[in-house]
Amino acid sequence: MAGRHQHGHGRFERLARHNRDASLARIGSVTRKAVIGSVAAMAALGVYVARAFPGHQNTSPAPSSSSSTTAPSSGVSGASPSPSATLSPPTSAPARTQAPPVVSSGAS
Repeated sequence: MAGRHQHGHGRFERLARHNRDASLARIGSVTRKAVIGSVAAMAALGVYVARAFPGHQNTSPAPSSSSSTTAPSSGVSGASPSPSATLSPPTSAPARTQAPPVVSSGAS
C-alpha cells in the first residue's frame, strides 16, 4: 500500500508544478501587457498635452534686426504688450553685499 501512495504523490507534485508554472506564465503575460498598455497610454497623454498647451515653438523664428524683444501678452485675448513689457539686459551686474540674510519662519 505504501508504493501506491507514493506513486500518486509524484503525479500530484507534477500536476502542482505544471499548474504553478502555468499560473506564473499567465501572471507574467498580464504584467507585460499592463506595462505595455501603461507606457502607450502615457505616450498618448504626453502627445495630447503637448498639443493642447502652447509652449516652445518647434521652428526657430526668423532673425530680426531689432535688439529688443517683446514679452508675451498677459493672456487677455486681443491685448497687445505695453511698451514697458519689452525685455532688455540689466545695466550692471548684481553686486555682493555684506548684509546678513533675512530669515523668516512664517510663524509670527
